[in-house]
Amino acid sequence: MKIRKILDFIKDSYTSKVERFKKIFQKYINSGKMNTTIDTEMVLNSFLNTLFDAFLASLKPVVGSIDLLRKKHKDYLINKEIEALSKKKEKLVMAIMNASPEEISYESYTKVSEKFKEIIENPEFEENFKRIDKLFQDLNPEEQINLLNNTGKNIHKMILEIRDDISTKLIETSDKENMLILGQAFRCVDFLIRDLIESTKRKKHIDDEHISFCLNYSAVLLSKILAIYFNKINYDALYSDIAFITFYTHINNPHFLNEPKEVDDSLFTILGAEI
Repeated sequence: MKIRKILDFIKDSYTSKVERFKKIFQKYINSGKMNTTIDTEMVLNSFLNTLFDAFLASLKPVVGSIDLLRKKHKDYLINKEIEALSKKKEKLVMAIMNASPEEISYESYTKVSEKFKEIIENPEFEENFKRIDKLFQDLNPEEQINLLNNTGKNIHKMILEIRDDISTKLIETSDKENMLILGQAFRCVDFLIRDLIESTKRKKHIDDEHISFCLNYSAVLLSKILAIYFNKINYDALYSDIAFITFYTHINNPHFLNEPKEVDDSLFTILGAEI
């Protein structure tokens, strides 16, 4: 019930946000400064490799710490596996997306690892992931938790670069609604990753429910963004995830606990839903 309420709220908020920019957009159109060629597909295409790297790093964190592996002279091993998996990226992305829980909840995303394991053990991906897993298993517990922290920071940098690009294109694009949705989806991924970074500072072992939640949900959300690029789903598929993560991040915010009578831009900002 709460998620449905938040879902409706987020949809209304997007409408409000778009309305807020209408005059600005019209000004750019009239002045000839609006670039109608800028759209979300262009953003996703220009960051496709970065997106896939972030997705793989959420799925297998050792992939996101090539800089640490370089110090052990093992970076060439991980690069080889990334290159191999990149050739099958659409199949892997769709498999992970389709494994996402039907029910969006904290508990369901802590347990989805078992479904991921089945995909990873698929003969098409198994050998690649075995070699990736070995690189992680060769580390001691302290090194593993440090690697998770480092991977989180590296993913954060990737997502921040994409979010900055979206922000600069938002005013100029004619694809404003989808650009806003895309920006919100990346904001949600960024929150999960920053939450992961903070969690690794407090933990001594990787076997932690909250770490699993952050990584699993990031992998699924990034798989959905990539699935949009592959034209398998549309932007509406992101609404529920944006609603849930926004609710999750502001669970103690009183504005979230009361159904708003009227949605306006100030609420969009209050709820932290800025690009």
